[in-house]
Amino acid sequence: MKKRFILYLFLTQTFIFYAQSDTLQIINENYSHLIEDLTEDEDSENYYALIEELMNNPIDLNNADRLEFMKIPFIAPDDIEIIIRERKKRNGFNNTNELISVKNLHPDLILLIKPFLTVNDYSNQKNKGEFFKLQYRTRLLTDLQRRRGFTNNLFEGDRLKSYNRIKGQSGKFQFGLLTEKDAGEKSYIDHYAGFLKYNHSGILNELLIGDFSFEFGQGLVLWAPYSFSKGADAVNTSIKRERNFSPYLSSEENKFFRGTAFSLKYNSFTLAGFYSIKNIDGRINDKNEILSLTSTGYHRTETELSNKNILSERSVGVSVHYKEEYFSLGLLLFKENFNNPFIYVNDNDFLGSKFSFSSLSFNFLFSNIQFAGEISYNNHAFAFINTLFFSLSKEIRLSTSYRNYSPKYYNFYSNGFGEFGNTQNETGFYMGFNFKMNIGTVNIYYDIYKSPSQNYYSYFPIKGNDLMFNFESNISTNTQLRVKFKNEKKDILTKIGKIDAIGEEVKTNFRIGLKYKLSNNLSGKSRVEIVKYNADKITEDGYLAFQELRYKLGRQFSFSVRAILFQTESYNSKIYEFENDLIGSMTNLPMFGEGFRFYLLFYYKLFNSLTLSLKYSDTYKPLLRSISSGNSEINGNVDNRLSFQVDYNY
Repeated sequence: MKKRFILYLFLTQTFIFYAQSDTLQIINENYSHLIEDLTEDEDSENYYALIEELMNNPIDLNNADRLEFMKIPFIAPDDIEIIIRERKKRNGFNNTNELISVKNLHPDLILLIKPFLTVNDYSNQKNKGEFFKLQYRTRLLTDLQRRRGFTNNLFEGDRLKSYNRIKGQSGKFQFGLLTEKDAGEKSYIDHYAGFLKYNHSGILNELLIGDFSFEFGQGLVLWAPYSFSKGADAVNTSIKRERNFSPYLSSEENKFFRGTAFSLKYNSFTLAGFYSIKNIDGRINDKNEILSLTSTGYHRTETELSNKNILSERSVGVSVHYKEEYFSLGLLLFKENFNNPFIYVNDNDFLGSKFSFSSLSFNFLFSNIQFAGEISYNNHAFAFINTLFFSLSKEIRLSTSYRNYSPKYYNFYSNGFGEFGNTQNETGFYMGFNFKMNIGTVNIYYDIYKSPSQNYYSYFPIKGNDLMFNFESNISTNTQLRVKFKNEKKDILTKIGKIDAIGEEVKTNFRIGLKYKLSNNLSGKSRVEIVKYNADKITEDGYLAFQELRYKLGRQFSFSVRAILFQTESYNSKIYEFENDLIGSMTNLPMFGEGFRFYLLFYYKLFNSLTLSLKYSDTYKPLLRSISSGNSEINGNVDNRLSFQVDYNY
C-alpha cells in the first residue's frame, strides 16, 4: 500500500508538470526510446508530426468508443476494456488524472497515452466551439564547415536550412502553412504545404482544401509517409491505426496529396473521398518516358533543379467504412494517372501511366483480442496482411502477423508493415511477445521474411530474419534500466572467384542503458552499445558509448550536454545514435569509423507562450582527411552544425 501511495504521488506531480509543459517536450521525455527503434532516418521530425497531430486532436475519454481509442499509439484492446469498464463504473471521468487510480492500468502506459486524451466539459463553455489558438515555429540550421557543393559553386543557394510553420484553429476551422529550404537551395519556399480544414458534427463531418495524407486499412494502398513498425513495443505497433485523411504539414516533399478531401458520416457509415493534382520530381528520357521518381527533395544543383516538378500526377480515391462498437469494415478505390508513362525495366516494376487499386480492410476488436487485416488488388496482383493480437492475461500479450505482397504489386503511396519500404515482393511471418513482471517489462519479436523475386532493394531473391529482445525495469524510484539485443540476418550478393553467389550477412547489436534522476533539477542518461558484423568472410566489431546530463531550472530553462565515443570498422558496422534535438525534431545518426561527438542543447521559455531552442553539435574523426562524399564532402575531419528555433503558442 505504501509503495502504491508513493507511486500515486510521483505520477500526480509528473502530470502536473506535464500539464504546464510544451506537448513536444513530453515526447522528448517518454517517446524517444519508442521512436528510436522505429526509424533509421537521420531526421525524425515526421514521426513527431504524427504524434503532434494526435496531441492536437485528443480523444474524449468519456465518449470515445473502442475503435477511437485504438488511434492512440501503444494502447492495447485489454487496456481499452479496463478504461471503458471504469468509465461506466464512475459514470464518467472528471479529468484525465483520474486514470492514475484505475486498477490494472499500468503507470507507464498512463504516461504514454495521457497526452492524447481529454475530458470535454461543455457545461463551462458559454460559446461551445468558439475559441482560437495559434502555433508558430521558425527554425534555422547551418553547417559551420563548407561542403564540396559550395566550395565548387555547384549549389545554387546558400548554406542555410530554414523551416517555417504556422498552425491555427478557430472554432470549427483549422489551418496551416509550411515553407522549407534545404541547404544549397536558392528559394526559401522551395517546398511548401498548407491546408484549410472544416470540422462539423453533422453529415458533412470534415472538409479539407490543400495538402493532406490519406490512411486506409493496414497501409497496403494508401498511408502517410511515416508510420510505426517494428520496434521496442513488440505487440502494439504491428497493427496500423488508420485516420482517413489528415492535414499534411511536413518536410517530406513527395508522398502527399494536394487538392480537396471530405468525409460524410451517417449513423454507422462514413464516406470519405479526395481529388489531388500536383507536380512531383522525377527523371525522364528523350522520349518523355519516366525513368524514376526522385524522392530526395533536394533542388540544389542544375541537375536536381531540372528534375523538379517535371511530372504531373492526378489522383482520386473514395472509401466507405461501416463501423460498430466492436468492428469496422472498409472498402477503398484509388486511381492515379501520370502525364508520362514509366519505361519498361522488368515485369515487376511500374509500367504505363495509369494505375488503379481496390482494397478491403477489417478490424475486429473484442475484450482481449484484435484481428485486423487488408487485402488489395492493383489489376495485376494481390497483396494482403492479417494480424492477430490477444492478451493471455494482464501480464502476457502476443501478436502474430502474416504478410504476402506480390512482386507485381507496385504502389507509390503504400506503407505496409514489413522489412522493406515499398509493400512489394515480400512474404513474412511476425511474432511479438510482451511480458510484464514485477522486475520489469520484456518485449521480444521474431520476424522471418523473404523476397521471392528481384526488386529495387535487391537484384536477386533474398531471405532473412530479425530477432529483438528488449528489457526495461525501474530498478529504483529514480533509475530506469534498458537492455536491448538485436540480431539481423539476410542474404547478400557475393562472389566466389569471378562467379556471383549468395552469401549471408549477420549483424548483432547489444545495448545497455540507464536513465536516472540525480536531483530535482539534474538527470542523466548513460549507454554502451557493441556491434558485431559478419559477411562474406569479413568480420567487424564496434562500439558506441555516451554520457548525457540534463539540467532543468523550473519551467523556464533546461540544458543538455551529451558526449559520444564510437569506433567501428566501416559503414557496414554502423551504430545509430538517437539524440534529442530542437523541439519537434530528433536526430538519428549512423555513427561509423572512429571519432568523438558532442552536442549542447538549450531550451528557454522566455514567456508562457514563447520558447527558444538552440543546439550546437560537433563530430570529430581524427583518422580522416575528409568527411562524407560527393557534393556533401567536407574537406577536413570536423563536422559541426548550429541550429536555432523559436516557438510561439497563443
